[in-house]
Amino acid sequence: MIGGKKNVIGFLAFFVFLAFTLFTLADEPVIKGKYLGQRRPGAKAERFAEGIVSSLFEVHSPVVFSPDGKEVYWSLLFKKGTRGVILFMKLEDDKWTLPENAPFSSEENRDVNPAFSYDGKKLYFASRRPLKKEGRPGESLIWVVERGETGWAEPQPLDTIINEGAVGDQVSLSKDGTLYFGSRRVEGKGGLDIYRSKWENDQFTKPENLGESINTEYLDFGPYISSDQGYLVFTSDRPGGLGATDLYVVFQKKDGTWTTPINMGEKINSKDIEAFPVVSPDGKYLFFIREDDETSHVYWVSALVISMLKPKS
Repeated sequence: MIGGKKNVIGFLAFFVFLAFTLFTLADEPVIKGKYLGQRRPGAKAERFAEGIVSSLFEVHSPVVFSPDGKEVYWSLLFKKGTRGVILFMKLEDDKWTLPENAPFSSEENRDVNPAFSYDGKKLYFASRRPLKKEGRPGESLIWVVERGETGWAEPQPLDTIINEGAVGDQVSLSKDGTLYFGSRRVEGKGGLDIYRSKWENDQFTKPENLGESINTEYLDFGPYISSDQGYLVFTSDRPGGLGATDLYVVFQKKDGTWTTPINMGEKINSKDIEAFPVVSPDGKYLFFIREDDETSHVYWVSALVISMLKPKS
């Protein structure tokens, strides 16, 4: 287990981030309440926890809350995207702690895009950390870290059946453990396709391409799957969108096929980049990132926007 001495992000980067956070929170140093005490959004996306989650650095994932709502994780990028770290806050005595890097994460490994398993006992993330301690950072792969009685264990890479070829940064898991992720593979339809892999006999099965109803010759990645696999929200740069990449949603039919992808519209999408959707564990809010040429921030919106887009028949 990891314990005692904490991993920290680059000293200067962490100092600037912490100073920025403390300065921003100077008038209200105590953060209380669900969702970091933020005012709830409606049907149009709003920035989430500006000055707490958003910072001087590039946010590279939305926030992901633990199933009990007492922890929140997200990732930042540094040095033009070559380094990244996962940060977290936790609720203690009805107060949120200040952001610090997760005990299993370090800047040089470019750890990004955390995602909880349904039961909260595992956290998946993308990392370029070397497969061997003496090795050099490599391609972005999907890793998992398990929580034990004394904290998080050492991260482990997923099997090569998942980590084959280029793997997109974000993954998502359903209640039954089915893993959804973006990947560039020989049999793919285009740049990045969305795949799923079932959890059977304590291992992931060979990934299945979700097919032409979802995947195109363009980039399709950053999936979020609902707990019952009833709907899938994902990122795409296909033609006809509002910006560089937009969020789309599909719904699974009774026969297991998917509806035609629906652009989630101007209340969520913009002329800029929207990516990496995640729905809160209680199903009430959709989180994602919006990025322009200079900044990136976490946004959130009522998850009712998803059900409102579901076809009537």
